[in-house]
Amino acid sequence: MAVDFSTRVASIVSSSIGVAVDAPLEPEIEVQDDAEDMDAEESTDKDEV
Repeated sequence: MAVDFSTRVASIVSSSIGVAVDAPLEPEIEVQDDAEDMDAEESTDKDEV
């Protein structure tokens, strides 16, 4: 029964957003972490306390 439910949900969602159920996935975008941004966030958090 769970498979039927998930299949139905996938069908409803795909039809409501206009994407075919069997549409291929796009490749993931690689995002590099920016160490400077991480350091800036950490120092801001410490200043707020």
